[in-house]
Amino acid sequence: MNLIQIDVHNLSEVDFDDLYERSKDTIDINWPADSSFTDAERKAHLIAMITSGFNNEWPGLNVHAPNDRYVASKTVDLDTGKDMQFVTGFILEDGTFDGRHFFTAADENGSRNYVYSEAFRQIRSEWNARLGVTKTLYRNILANSTIHKSIRLRQNTGIFTILEDVESPTLGPNFRNVLVQFN
Repeated sequence: MNLIQIDVHNLSEVDFDDLYERSKDTIDINWPADSSFTDAERKAHLIAMITSGFNNEWPGLNVHAPNDRYVASKTVDLDTGKDMQFVTGFILEDGTFDGRHFFTAADENGSRNYVYSEAFRQIRSEWNARLGVTKTLYRNILANSTIHKSIRLRQNTGIFTILEDVESPTLGPNFRNVLVQFN
């Protein structure tokens, strides 16, 4: 797998339908089980939220400050030409990437282990450095979801340090805000 991370300035620059479908299993297990959204409604809601970020009209639960910058990127496998990951969020004034949405598709073998590879870590580190990011805030993630567990399992690997793992003040006890600082 030959990966590159590319800045995205509009949702049309991403093969969103394909990436959403290939990421759907992880979306399903990280989405609140009591949500009343159908899959089509969830997808439309995500598209609307991402588009609002591009338009700097964030309607979400957690407002952003006037100087926060909305950014998005996609990770592409140059060998297959497929979009493998898409991430959006705000860069806060203190250099924190306040992640809002991310989609990670499985590779041709059905695995997402490439996100733990040195190649992936390198392109993400380069992106963070270029944007001035030193920390990432995973906001409103479902407590004990796969993403929450994955962050907690990787905390002592030398990649990052968890600065806080607290209850989401917006969504309550079933959701967490996790702030990590890269080493």
